[in-house]
Amino acid sequence: MVLLMVIMSSLALITDAKVYYVGGKQGWNQNPQLWLGDRTFKAGDILVFIYRKGEHNVAVYYDEFYYEDCAAPDNATTYTSGHDRVKLRKGYNYIISSVPGDCDDYFLAISPYAKVALKRS
Repeated sequence: MVLLMVIMSSLALITDAKVYYVGGKQGWNQNPQLWLGDRTFKAGDILVFIYRKGEHNVAVYYDEFYYEDCAAPDNATTYTSGHDRVKLRKGYNYIISSVPGDCDDYFLAISPYAKVALKRS
C-alpha cells in the first residue's frame, strides 16, 4: 500500500508533454527567434521542426560555446527528415541548422530553456 502511494505521488510530478511547431505556419525557415519569443517550456516538451528536406537540418546540443559561433559540435544530434521531433531536456537546449549559411541568411538558431518537468496545472 505504501509503495503504491509512493508511485502515485511520483506520477503526479510527471509532465504531460506539450508539442510545439517551431515557426508556426512558416516552419523552420526564417528567424524562429520571433516565434520563440517568451514561450516557456518544460523538460519533456516536444519541438517539431518542419522544413523542406535537404534544405535545412536540425542540430541539437547542450554546450553554449558552440552556439555563440552557430556551429554544431561533433557530438550534436542532427536530424534531416524535414519533420523532426526534439524532446527538450532540462536546461538550455541549443538548436541550429548546421547547413552552411543557414545561421547567417535565415537565423536558424534557437536556445529554448526547459524548466523542471512538474505536472502542469
